Amino acid sequence: MTVYVVTNSRSVRASFAAIDRSRTYTVEYAAIKDLGETLRRAAVVPESFVYVDVSGMDHLAVKRRLRRLRTERPYRYGVIDHHGRISDVAELFHAAAADYLGKSLIADGVSTARLRRVVEYEPTMPADQSASHVPEHEVHRFIPSGSDWADVEDGKVYTFLMVYAGLDQAGDLHRKSSEGFLASLRRRFSAMLEQAFAEHAARVWMWKEDEGLLLMPFDGQTINAVVPALRLVLNRVVINAEEFAQFGELSWRLALHLGNTTYRSSGRTGAIVSESVNFLFHLGSRFVEPGGLAVTGACHPLVPEGVRPLFNHRGSFESVHVYTLRERL
Repeated sequence: MTVYVVTNSRSVRASFAAIDRSRTYTVEYAAIKDLGETLRRAAVVPESFVYVDVSGMDHLAVKRRLRRLRTERPYRYGVIDHHGRISDVAELFHAAAADYLGKSLIADGVSTARLRRVVEYEPTMPADQSASHVPEHEVHRFIPSGSDWADVEDGKVYTFLMVYAGLDQAGDLHRKSSEGFLASLRRRFSAMLEQAFAEHAARVWMWKEDEGLLLMPFDGQTINAVVPALRLVLNRVVINAEEFAQFGELSWRLALHLGNTTYRSSGRTGAIVSESVNFLFHLGSRFVEPGGLAVTGACHPLVPEGVRPLFNHRGSFESVHVYTLRERL
């Protein structure tokens, strides 16, 4: 495992001497000014851990660092505070830190036994909460729907790749636009989505005014449809100019999830009861930020290897791990 230590202090570096000597860990040091670059490097190193020295930072700077670390590396980072600047240490753990190294721990040095406890730390929910929702993909086996729609039968349960798509600032559109204008925009938006994912046999399956779900067959192996999803997010300015000029500046949210559902043809989906469908609508409307792209824990290991580092673990939503597109690519 690689441990990144971001500090300008020689004494802090010396406190990691035992870790440096171990065969289990590789320690890489970086200056505080190189924090951003270090986080980008750590993001593509499996199972890496980052320590950040906050000595010399003012209160607002520490807050900014914690917000970023909580978003990009929940429970995969620790804070070094050898000058005792942080008065409320518990706040660090509320911000998803996994370790705190104060003055005495720096003086004593970091042991391999301690580091092992830190990197193996993974918070668990109380039993009464964790039992209230078990992600569907963890309790149901995959039932691959194939590489196309040829063998998908109406009324049977399959595992599909589900894509949520929602227009941002929907309230503003409703206040300023006629029903005819909105209907035209929704048709154009859903057609654009279906075309973008056409090579993956996507079908617009459910639509609720300004948000909807696309279904794609899932062969049980890979999820290459994340690539057109990336294009839709990264090329938004061009797409606006080419497809939506008459509607003004638009943005949209996308989320990918693997879920099981009974298949019904579009237009006959009103009676479907699916935890995966409900979850994905909640995820897209309540968790994904405007203009954002997310993939769930069921999808993340199956996206192409070259794409995976572009997503950071954002946390959990309804007990499902969620990975969101990095702000800086």
